[in-house]
Amino acid sequence: MGIVYCGPFADAINEGTRYGHEGYAVQVLHDGTESRCWTTEFREYRAGCDCGWRGATIYPPTEAGENAAQDEWNAEHLRVLVRQAVAGKTVPATALLDLVDGLRHELSAAAAARPDGELTARELGRCDVMEHVERQIEEAAVDVPSPQSGRPTGGAR
Repeated sequence: MGIVYCGPFADAINEGTRYGHEGYAVQVLHDGTESRCWTTEFREYRAGCDCGWRGATIYPPTEAGENAAQDEWNAEHLRVLVRQAVAGKTVPATALLDLVDGLRHELSAAAAARPDGELTARELGRCDVMEHVERQIEEAAVDVPSPQSGRPTGGAR
């Protein structure tokens, strides 16, 4: 069983492929061929994808080797496909801020539902992440010309 990506842009990533992009640790047999079914008799793992992509690194026939092969598929194949799918797309800063505001509202409601009204340690960690995201939005924001004047509308840069 492999790893099926179901995140953002999954449909765009899988478009045009016969089986999609299901990643897995390929079992390489002692004769150098790939196993077509799960076996306990193999010499190494290699990252693979149902689309035919194969990783360059060989991993030991251990649980750690299997995990490393899956990590390679994620980092060297899947993430590349996701980045290609999002190239040229933008998300307005207002949409990102709305997302953060919605998360803050959920956390406030969760705290209000408790007798002590306090956030849990995990929720406090989420607050830290949201503050980091807000800083990143502000730092990455660029001014765009206003439709009326053609001049930048003001903002971070």
